[in-house]
Amino acid sequence: MGMTLDGDISHDVSVRAERIRQRGIADSMRYYRALGFRRVGTSGYFAWISAADHASKALEAKDDYDPPV
Repeated sequence: MGMTLDGDISHDVSVRAERIRQRGIADSMRYYRALGFRRVGTSGYFAWISAADHASKALEAKDDYDPPV
């Protein structure tokens, strides 16, 4: 027998919630990168450096590291 209606709805809500969460993370990363923040190595942290001659200032936001999904 198939899933119950409640099970179908719960699964749909979980999938949608995860998509919304992932979109929020991606939007947040784009926002902070647009402000000049760059990822610290391969960590989950971002930092902003005030020194104009720092190597991170030469790194375009699109070239900042993203861990594999």
